[in-house]
Amino acid sequence: HVTLPLTHPTNTCASLLRLYFIFKKKAVRIDLENVLTIEPDSRYSIRVDQTVIKFRFKLAMLNQLRILIVDDNEVDRIAVRRFLRTSEMAIEITEAADYQEAKEKMSNNLFDCMFIDYLLPDGDGLTLVREIRQQGLKIPLIVLTGHGDEGIAVDMMKAGASDYLSKFRLSASRLNQAMRNALRIYEAEEEVAIAKQEKEQLARQKEDFVSRMTHDLRTPL
Repeated sequence: HVTLPLTHPTNTCASLLRLYFIFKKKAVRIDLENVLTIEPDSRYSIRVDQTVIKFRFKLAMLNQLRILIVDDNEVDRIAVRRFLRTSEMAIEITEAADYQEAKEKMSNNLFDCMFIDYLLPDGDGLTLVREIRQQGLKIPLIVLTGHGDEGIAVDMMKAGASDYLSKFRLSASRLNQAMRNALRIYEAEEEVAIAKQEKEQLARQKEDFVSRMTHDLRTPL
């Protein structure tokens, strides 16, 4: 169990990331429900929440991936679930049969990856992908469709989908490879973002230091 005073989200990002790599090297199993006690500075509460979400994703990579399957066809959901079970990864699967149910599941749960059917009875996968990205969520979104249209594929990728797979050519190896690739890309992008935040924070600290020194030198004793 880890208790951290979160005085600044950038420093917290770095600390959590270092802890993640320590856990990864030692193959430590983490209790995701009780891993952190948060004591945030209120000025940074929103960014701290984002930091914790990123860290929880990394811990999930060590323990259990939480996956949401959004598809109105029960047979297709069963097939995706069966393919995922062959991945040799610890996976917790949640299912949604339509657009609205998917939104409800997302409001009450934190997922590490989503498989989304393009055609849903009360909406479409394209709109759902766009809405998720507009909310600032960057988790892997893999779209599945029975319509092999290149135009749809292009629209999906532009909207922010991580990958696009045809149900007609779907297999356990294709599905799991797409998921692994999407997760690797996501993790790499998050690490780059954290490094960028650290660099910007160091630059601000340097500017603040120079400003204080200049002020002190100009102020008579």
